[in-house]
Amino acid sequence: MVDFLSDPLFWFFIGLIIFILELAAPGLILFFFGIGAWLTAFISAVYPIGISSQLFIFLITSVVTLLVLRKRFEILFRGFSKRKDNPSLDMDDLTGKKATVVKGIFPPREGKVEIFGTDWIAESDTRIDEGETVVIERKKNLTLYVRKV
Repeated sequence: MVDFLSDPLFWFFIGLIIFILELAAPGLILFFFGIGAWLTAFISAVYPIGISSQLFIFLITSVVTLLVLRKRFEILFRGFSKRKDNPSLDMDDLTGKKATVVKGIFPPREGKVEIFGTDWIAESDTRIDEGETVVIERKKNLTLYVRKV
């Protein structure tokens, strides 16, 4: 039984099971124990070490990666959210921001504006030609209502 526990494949499959469990119990904690198991599998494949050393490596690598990398990985896994420290990155509230018209707006037809590198459908009460700068008055779904600066 001890020979099986010291096999690198054992640690690989333990890591795989832990990664699957992370999907069922999100919180981004089990993920790092999966990394620890895979690092232990790699180290035990390269160096012939005993089960006690493998357990030690597993615990140390899991805890260290958890403490060092969790905040960084949370940003990647969560995606974009409101940033209180930099409101200009908040894509939910574009009111008052300036944008550039990339396709003329000729009421009642809509045009397009660019803001933060993204094109948006735009509507206005007045004619606005391509290249002009506009201010966003409000946003409804994926349409921005704008006016000339």
